[in-house]
Amino acid sequence: MDKKYANWSERRNLLIKLQGQLLQYFPEEDYNVIIFGSYIRADFDVGKSDIDIIVYAEDEKKQEKVGGFVKKFFQKEEISSDVLLYSFNPFGFIFLFGIMNGYKLTEYYPRTLKAELYQIHKCYERYLKEKNEEKKYDRWKRILEKG
Repeated sequence: MDKKYANWSERRNLLIKLQGQLLQYFPEEDYNVIIFGSYIRADFDVGKSDIDIIVYAEDEKKQEKVGGFVKKFFQKEEISSDVLLYSFNPFGFIFLFGIMNGYKLTEYYPRTLKAELYQIHKCYERYLKEKNEEKKYDRWKRILEKG
């Protein structure tokens, strides 16, 4: 693979292309695709880093179809990807981190998801307290409580 996605501008343009194709093939915005991790940060290393993706939809079949579409899209671009299909788990911290800090490709963000993320956040707070660790991501609490 060449270095064509070495800068954010090129990677963002690829996400815009993906967004356009998603809306063409799945025009109802009853799902969301969230890009997170190094792909949207400065530490993305072309050829070594992969792209981390969360797919959220309340309909499991739709979620699987969108997830498969996204996986194939990045395979064609020769970018390794980890496509995670969201499912609620109070200890699913990766989903909390990814969704709250990720680049969302649609506006779909239902109350159900907000409520589940709030529950995950509460579990994360308990986990940190138990581990006597410093709280991270305090802004999440404010964002989720606004919902």
